[in-house]
Amino acid sequence: MEELKGIQAKLKDANVRRDVKNALFDEVQKYFEILKSKRSDTHGAVKNKRLEGLKAVIEKIEKSLNNDKRDLEYNLKRMDNSNVSKLEMQLRERQS
Repeated sequence: MEELKGIQAKLKDANVRRDVKNALFDEVQKYFEILKSKRSDTHGAVKNKRLEGLKAVIEKIEKSLNNDKRDLEYNLKRMDNSNVSKLEMQLRERQS
């Protein structure tokens, strides 16, 4: 990228005809676009990989939350049950 910028700067100061200078500038611009496209593709791949990783983390968190909800519901049902001993009820209250 820096090399292309250097070439572009030299072209500005070059003592050549305007049509030749414009043609050279156009060629340099094409290379800038190619380089920009390659960088964009690389950044896109990195972003996609990161996005997939984040989705996996979200799925694990959701699974963990569902397990916690299920455990909480179970403990609440057990506390509502009349056959539960007083000690067990106190332990369940402290866990919740």
